[in-house]
Amino acid sequence: MVALETIDERASITSPELEPLPPAVEERVEQILAAATAPMTTAAIRGLCRVRNATLQAALASLAAAGRVHRSTIGYAITSK
Repeated sequence: MVALETIDERASITSPELEPLPPAVEERVEQILAAATAPMTTAAIRGLCRVRNATLQAALASLAAAGRVHRSTIGYAITSK
C-alpha cells in the first residue's frame, strides 16, 4: 500500500536559505557575544548555540549588517554602544 500526500507548492519554491532567521538565533548569538570577555571564533559560537554553520553565518551577517556585532581578525565581538 502506498500513501500519498500533497506537497505545499510554496515549500518547493522557497529555499530555506532565503527565509528570515528566527529572532531566537540572533538573540542567542548576541547574548553569547555580550557575555564573552574576548572576540569569539565562529566555531566557539556555534558550539554554544548548537546551530548549523549556515544558520550561524546568516545570523552573524545580519547582526553585523545591523551594526550589533563586528568581526576582527580573531573573531566576532559585540559592538559597544
